[in-house]
Amino acid sequence: MVKEVFVTIQGEGMRAGTRAVFLRFTGCNLWAGTEALRESGAGACARWCDTDFTREGAHKFETAEELAQLVETTWGPGQRERWVVVTGGEPMLQLDRALVEALRWHGFKVAAETNGTVAPAAGVDWLCVSPKLMADGSFPKLAVSGADELKVVLGGDPDWSNEQLTELARKGHWRNLVVNAVDETAQLQRTVGPKFTGLTLPIVRLGLERCLRWVHANPDWRLGYQLHKVVGAP
Repeated sequence: MVKEVFVTIQGEGMRAGTRAVFLRFTGCNLWAGTEALRESGAGACARWCDTDFTREGAHKFETAEELAQLVETTWGPGQRERWVVVTGGEPMLQLDRALVEALRWHGFKVAAETNGTVAPAAGVDWLCVSPKLMADGSFPKLAVSGADELKVVLGGDPDWSNEQLTELARKGHWRNLVVNAVDETAQLQRTVGPKFTGLTLPIVRLGLERCLRWVHANPDWRLGYQLHKVVGAP
């Protein structure tokens, strides 16, 4: 099931600032995505995730080719540097080799962001693993041991310890290491009303401070940010 397909400027990670079509699948294996079930999610991300990946309003495509055609139409004219970012929820619950091959046949390079608990589909051109702690703060069991990018969100509750971050980096083969601050408005929206977006995003304080300390102490890591929210992109 596909939640949405749209073209934007990628906001996070090593490829931030580049044009891409985002293909968002429904579903996640760490929590259900509804407000009422935040406290029962298997992952700590249930308490701060701000992404809508529920089945409400989603669409089922009969074939991989049909979906790939929509991605191409969404991109519009131009053949150079066509990228599609497959995300979720957890996209590896649905992304398969047939869709990867269909997207590549239409001239797209395929990037995917996963929490790393499900083995990735073959043929992905850029893999970003963004692991999440379990709800009790324990280390996740990963099905991926390496990727183009490891992106960790800091500032959540529970938060990654320095020891866990060190172990995470040591255990895998990651070409790039990135830390992002949690969007604190996602934690606050239950008490302050509708979520801030775009240029109205408040300063991300605690998570950003944690990220800065980590990068200063570990210069092999890079500071990431949610650029799309700063500039008001989707």
